[in-house]
Amino acid sequence: MRNPVRLIAVLWIFVQALHAQNHVVIAPPDPMQGVAITISYDAGAPGAVLNGASQIAAEYLQFSDDGTPTIGESVLKKRGLRWTSTVNLDPKAILIQVRFTDGEKNDDNGENVWTIALRDAAGSPLPSAGRLKAQFLLFNGVPGFKIKRDPDAGMKLLAETVERSPDDWRTQTMYWNALMRSKAPDAAQMISSSLERLRRVHAEDQEATATLLSIYDRIGAKTTGDSLRAIELAKHPEGVLAQLTKQNNAMMERDPAKRLPVLEELLKAPSYPEAQRKFLENQFIATAIRAGAYERAFSAMEGAKELDASAPMTLNDVAWKMAEANESLDTAANLARRAIDILRGSGKLVKPGYMSGRDWEKSRAFNLGMVLDTYGYILTKQGKHEEAVEAFEEAVANLEAKEAEINERYVGALVEAKRYDAAMKRSAGFIGKGTSTDGLIAQYRKAYAATHGSEQGIEAKLAALSASAQDARRAEVEKELIDKPAIPFALKDLSGTTVSLGSLKGKVVIVDFWATWCGPCKASFPFLQKVYEKYRQDPSVVILAVNTWENKKGQEREDLVRKFIADNKYTFPVLFDEGFVEKFGVEGIPTKFILDGTGRIRFKSVGFDGGEKMIAELTAQIELLRKGGSRKK
Repeated sequence: MRNPVRLIAVLWIFVQALHAQNHVVIAPPDPMQGVAITISYDAGAPGAVLNGASQIAAEYLQFSDDGTPTIGESVLKKRGLRWTSTVNLDPKAILIQVRFTDGEKNDDNGENVWTIALRDAAGSPLPSAGRLKAQFLLFNGVPGFKIKRDPDAGMKLLAETVERSPDDWRTQTMYWNALMRSKAPDAAQMISSSLERLRRVHAEDQEATATLLSIYDRIGAKTTGDSLRAIELAKHPEGVLAQLTKQNNAMMERDPAKRLPVLEELLKAPSYPEAQRKFLENQFIATAIRAGAYERAFSAMEGAKELDASAPMTLNDVAWKMAEANESLDTAANLARRAIDILRGSGKLVKPGYMSGRDWEKSRAFNLGMVLDTYGYILTKQGKHEEAVEAFEEAVANLEAKEAEINERYVGALVEAKRYDAAMKRSAGFIGKGTSTDGLIAQYRKAYAATHGSEQGIEAKLAALSASAQDARRAEVEKELIDKPAIPFALKDLSGTTVSLGSLKGKVVIVDFWATWCGPCKASFPFLQKVYEKYRQDPSVVILAVNTWENKKGQEREDLVRKFIADNKYTFPVLFDEGFVEKFGVEGIPTKFILDGTGRIRFKSVGFDGGEKMIAELTAQIELLRKGGSRKK
């Protein structure tokens, strides 16, 4: 399977002494750096997700001054219905976030985390803590951690932090960038009045200077910026600005063969901080793989102290594409085997600092399952069916048999290996649990006919399995129910007609945010069209594909979208977003929200994980809401 973009969520809780939901208390409410805090969880209180748990742990992130998170865990002790623990804060931490888990479920306060900004020894707010908290309010936080976006609160906090610490260049530049994104009419004038002063204050700080010089271009003063950059480069020809310029040029180069020598040259510099060097090493490895310089990539892997997940998953991505094209299968198999070895046992593969050990193991297992699927696919193409079966069996186990397309390839390998009894048994299990495809059902028919001599009686068995699958899908869908308010909008469609969300009360509404440049969005659209065609005559179901985050603006954007829709002969309704994607809290596209008849968000889906799976999930979600199913909150 192609390299998936999937993140394991590690959830955040924003805690103070008094909360909107009081089942969590952290004391003292405004702690200073390095003190001990008491974390308390009342499992019997309203809003407590972990009521009835036999054990509860607090998983907490502590952020350093540069925003780097480190996760810790503290097992809570039960006293009556309240669970408590004491945590000693790192003296250098500036901000802490917490979640609670019983090992199966997490309590993240409904994806709206509580965040404590720590104070210094005098009890004063830390500028870096205010800046980081504002960043979370503006952009949702680091990957995998949820916090409700509140741009107004984020801007207010930044302004307050700047006022308290006017010489803090990191906070100031974040505030300026936020101002420019908000398209404030006087932003450039406001920035230019203080940019020059701040640049002079930090004239001997190369990192500050490099960042501040980039602001000149954004406020329309590129000539001044170019002149100042030339002076800085002459003063420090191998300094921070020079290195950042080379790195940016390397990252902008789309051809991996051209990017590789630039990265190689960058890595010769001796003065990088450890984190930056590790980043560049992993970028070099991934680029070498994509450039086909496999031996250089393998050598770099051997020499690297640490590897991140990009190394095995890039190997996987390239191997999959080779297999799809039926080219260089021996090379593809070698790449997949190396990826498997890294994921299975390489001590160099390092857990991200924000991820718990439990979530890291889940992530490794998932990625290993994906690579084993790729390896099985290659072995099938090589005619090595028994070996393919072995690879697919482990892939299906790692992925908990939830990936329908992988289940299909597994059953196909069993049939090719003439293991018909096993193929029938596993097929029946997948079909009955709703994790099958049309192709898998076709393989079931082959195995059935080979075992029974004909297909006599198969339709009755398939009907029974189909009924079981519907029940299984409904049960799974009910577990995913959420209950959040949707943001009312009124947006224009392709014809210029305004479509109001408020006018659709009483209907099940699918709101799908997408863009023409988004690969997963485009891959999902043929299947969205199928769902639309299934329900187009049903007045109780509405599908709205909301175009957002386009690189083009105004009429150019509208023409681009109309052409894309017309060229692909899609007929579902398309709307033009006007900033509602941020208000809905979208972090990446495609993202789908399924609303019930009262206008509440009941399901949310991020990304694209296979067409038939998407159709099955959307259909089950629509049917549950259309028929007035579970009102679970």
